[in-house]
Amino acid sequence: GTKCLTRLLVRLERRLQRRELGERRIGIGLLVAPSPATALAALAALWWGTFTLIGFERAANRRAIESDITNLSRVFEQNVIRSLSEIDKSLLYLRHAHARATGPTDWSQLISQVFTSSAITFQLAVIDASGKLIASDRGPQPPQPIDLSDRDHFRVHAYMPGDTIYISKPVLGRVSKQWSVQVTRRITDRDGSFGGVIVASLDPEHFSAFYRAIDIGAGGTVMLVGLDGVVRAGGGLKAE
Repeated sequence: GTKCLTRLLVRLERRLQRRELGERRIGIGLLVAPSPATALAALAALWWGTFTLIGFERAANRRAIESDITNLSRVFEQNVIRSLSEIDKSLLYLRHAHARATGPTDWSQLISQVFTSSAITFQLAVIDASGKLIASDRGPQPPQPIDLSDRDHFRVHAYMPGDTIYISKPVLGRVSKQWSVQVTRRITDRDGSFGGVIVASLDPEHFSAFYRAIDIGAGGTVMLVGLDGVVRAGGGLKAE
């Protein structure tokens, strides 16, 4: 009977030890469980980190886009500079040949020379001091001379002395019947007086085709705009 009582007491003691150990584990769990405020703080920190990372990624994307735009702008700028420089060389050559002539300049013969033409222009022409078209590489002039004295690219040289290249707004040619941008230089006679204007008609499609050939992304637009705010050429969704 004593042995049975002893065994019973041992079992009860072991059960009490197990229950006590379980209670200790529960107590430990309650001690380490986060409070609602702590959980909210941790969640806020997680969201803050996420938004910060998104902000860094957006800033990096913006810098990459700005770099791409800058590089493309330089490409377009160089294309414009090369094109206008090529045209201006022809204008300067024609004017130099006129200045060196010992007699009356045969403008029709001079502008018909192969090396004065350009692949990006469809007409070379000469306007005299009165505003009449006296020569064009597009063929013989009509019996009644065409009066271009009202054109901006004539008036700017006639009334504003100075040796500057002029780039007009797009105009509809009275001879070519095509829209063009007129690139012009003043002719100065030997006595220093105004002698007329040399005109190269630039096809805006030259620039537009170049812009379309470059992938600027869906919905992208490139426009060549003068300091006067007038568009000379464009390519892309909004420029079509």
